[in-house]
Amino acid sequence: MGYSLRVVIGYGDCSRRNGLRESIPVHILGVTSSKKAISRITRYLKANRTKRLFVIGPENTVNAIIARRLLNEDFKIISYCTSTLSYEYKYAGTFFRRNITRIGVKAFYKKADTIVAQTNLMMKDLEEYFDIPKDKLVVIHNPLAKRFEQIQQNKEKEKNVEKADVLLFVGRLGKEKAIDLLLYAFEILCRKNETTELRIVGDGDQKEDLLKLSSKLRIGKRVTFVPFTDNIEDEYKNAKATVLCSYYEGMPNVLIESIACGTPVVSFDLPGGPADIIEDGINGYLAKYLDINNLAECMQKALDKEWDSVDIKNSANKFLGESILPKYEKVVGL
Repeated sequence: MGYSLRVVIGYGDCSRRNGLRESIPVHILGVTSSKKAISRITRYLKANRTKRLFVIGPENTVNAIIARRLLNEDFKIISYCTSTLSYEYKYAGTFFRRNITRIGVKAFYKKADTIVAQTNLMMKDLEEYFDIPKDKLVVIHNPLAKRFEQIQQNKEKEKNVEKADVLLFVGRLGKEKAIDLLLYAFEILCRKNETTELRIVGDGDQKEDLLKLSSKLRIGKRVTFVPFTDNIEDEYKNAKATVLCSYYEGMPNVLIESIACGTPVVSFDLPGGPADIIEDGINGYLAKYLDINNLAECMQKALDKEWDSVDIKNSANKFLGESILPKYEKVVGL
């Protein structure tokens, strides 16, 4: 079946094409937020007829649904949900998003033709809290990026690599990532563990508060803050374990990237994807949600265990593109 692809960006820029071929046209709507995009996406769709529209995020999907109604068109809308929505709106930073946006999404999101959830828990969340009919929902995990697939496939070379006595966090330094809870858990670990260090890799508006907290907890000398790097695979390979401690997630790529590099993971059993990724004692441990004492125990348990990096890498097989991309082709109708 022949088809053409256009990429439309609501806000931001397209200076980073993220691997898109130059032959694929990219159009920028030029708005500052999704709630300002309805008129422009409507004009774009009127000028560029389509049979299928793949939309990222619920709010952009609502705009597309409204545009379809305004144009009296019948094109299919396939939405890609990027988070566990009931928790995302619960922890949203503004009244408008916590309430008005949530109500709008609950009213309109179910009118999409298909919604792709990244994890089983996300699908359940959409069904129970947003009244999405089950026959409109499909679970498709995120695939590994190509460079991590290559690392994952190279299993013997890095089988017994010497690792630093380091726990690793990778992610945006935002409130929803609950890095303060990680620092509290690490302080508990430090009471009995005299050598392990914590590396926090990422940027964000919480950095100064987190620096102050690490100093207050008297663990500042064992916590290093590192700006995000494009060579993040080196951080994964060097660490003894990668830790995730968010209030909620979608499909946390950090976890699948880490296991692709042969490094085990520890995470709260949080709303989102960790339960779909972590195999207890094979590639990591799940800690009780928001329980810093249990998180500290699981981190120390990960440090103490002699892991098999090949087994860890093999646990990432289900996230390879060859098994996931055909599922998207089927959903989109290619």
